[in-house]
Amino acid sequence: MGALLDLESCQGSCPPRSPQLDLFHAEEHLWTVAHDLHGKGTPQAQAWVAPLLQQIRDDQTPAVIAALTELKPRLLEAQQKKVQTQIEYFEHNAPRMKYKEVLDARKACEQGQATAEQRQLANRPVGSGAIESACRQYQCRFKRTGQFWTTTGDEALMSLETLWRNGPLAGTLSARQPCHRPQLMVT
Repeated sequence: MGALLDLESCQGSCPPRSPQLDLFHAEEHLWTVAHDLHGKGTPQAQAWVAPLLQQIRDDQTPAVIAALTELKPRLLEAQQKKVQTQIEYFEHNAPRMKYKEVLDARKACEQGQATAEQRQLANRPVGSGAIESACRQYQCRFKRTGQFWTTTGDEALMSLETLWRNGPLAGTLSARQPCHRPQLMVT
C-alpha cells in the first residue's frame, strides 16, 4: 500500500522514471508458494523455487505466471486460492518487474568489463531497503515521546537533518555569503 501512495504522490513532481517493484518482495511471494507446497526450509522447496527466482531476475515474469497457472489444477482448493493470489500479484506487478539490465550491469562491473552506462546503471537499487532504512531513521528522530511538530517545523527540521546527514554542515554554512549588518554607533 505504501508503495502505491509513494507512486501517486510522485506523479507530476518527480522526474519521469519507470517505477520498480522491490526484487526481494517479489522473491518473497515465490518463497511463500514454495513453503506452502513443500514445507519451509526443505530441499524440495529450494529446488522448486530456484528456476522461478531466476526467471524473475531474467525479466520472465510471464513464464512465472504460466508455471503457477499450470500448477493450480493439481492442488487442493485452499492451495489453489493461495496460488491464485500470487498469480494476481505477479500479473498486477509484471510491468514493474524489470531487473535484468541492472543485474547484468552489476555483473559486468564485477568482471571489470562495464561500460560507463553500465557503471551508472549498476548503482540503481533493485530493492527498497535503503529507502525504508532512511525513513525509519527519520521516524526515530522525529517521533520521540513528547515531540509534536507543526508541518512547517517538521519540514524545517527534516531539511536540517538531511543537510547534516549528507555532509559537513559547517562546510555548507561557511560557503554562504555573510549578511551585511549595519554597525550601531555608540556615542
